[in-house]
Amino acid sequence: MKCPNCGQSLSDTAQFCSKCGQPVHPAPQKNEKRKCPNCGYPLSEDAMFCNNCGQLIEDQLSEQESQAEPGQKDGGNILRSRRGHKIAAIIAVVVIAVFAVTAAAVFLKQPAEEPVAASQTREEDPEQEAAEINSKWEQQEQNAMEAEPEKQQPEEKENAEPSSDQESSEAVQVQEEWGQQEILISPKEAGKAVLTLRQKYQGVWTTLFECEAAIGRNGTTATPAEGDGKTPEGTFPVLFCYGLEQPQTGIPFIQLSSEHVWVDDSESEYYNCLTTREQAGDASFEDTYSQFVRGYYSCNIFFANNGDGQTPGKATPGMGSVRVLEGYTKQLEPTNGDIKISADNMQALLEFLNEKYSPVVTVSAG
Repeated sequence: MKCPNCGQSLSDTAQFCSKCGQPVHPAPQKNEKRKCPNCGYPLSEDAMFCNNCGQLIEDQLSEQESQAEPGQKDGGNILRSRRGHKIAAIIAVVVIAVFAVTAAAVFLKQPAEEPVAASQTREEDPEQEAAEINSKWEQQEQNAMEAEPEKQQPEEKENAEPSSDQESSEAVQVQEEWGQQEILISPKEAGKAVLTLRQKYQGVWTTLFECEAAIGRNGTTATPAEGDGKTPEGTFPVLFCYGLEQPQTGIPFIQLSSEHVWVDDSESEYYNCLTTREQAGDASFEDTYSQFVRGYYSCNIFFANNGDGQTPGKATPGMGSVRVLEGYTKQLEPTNGDIKISADNMQALLEFLNEKYSPVVTVSAG
């Protein structure tokens, strides 16, 4: 006989065409509409499961078993195998969906810099993949530990302090741009002068501050003597300031106590020194602490016009003592040789001064 679908020559016992696979003997048409024996839902002629409740249709299974080729091992096993394939496919789809949702959740929880192992599709052994991920994490932790500054072992950080190097570099840059500071005293008339604070910026003098000042009643001199009423001429380094309270400044500060005095006795080894009553002994002195307590001065600056103001034997006897720059709280008047400015101007001046710029006092000739 021949296949009614494609015309292929077939044996008389053939149930399906060997060329197109169509049944040689079409199934007889049934007059009645098939229904699900469980829920009564209408079914198609070849339905194996109910579309409504999923019930297995036994009569369809029986028909397909009867139509299986005689050479086949078991028609029922074939149908059950196909049904098993469908169920396995459904389970596989569900598993893949669960895996995808889990992987997405893990990905969203991880920081941006962490490796997202779940999102990478790999065909390698899972145990090998896990080992590689752990290895990467260990390497990252090791790198982080090596990069962290060793705060507890400063002796091992010989040249590994970039922050300190950077600060040093910035300090050098500041030194290169800003140079020496100078407090210039320019006499005007008897006992009066102008104080100008200037500083070199890239090699050029720049005025930072200016105010009125009082100087010796007899003007200035290059050869000062004790009691001459003159302010010594020349350029002298600023060494320190002193008072009752620490001012805002960049130069050294000495805080006065009730024992502090200035020795003005040229025969004493402490001549022109800020020292104590005990060290002064029987030498004459000015009661410096008392002058500050009574409110005459706010803060004073010592500049080395005769000795360094602290070391015994440094000052030249008879060349003048206590010739300092004073922050005076009263009205400015000609002095005995020292320099006075107002207390407010002294505060402003001190804020500018910094010992790294090697400040000096220069008294011009009157």
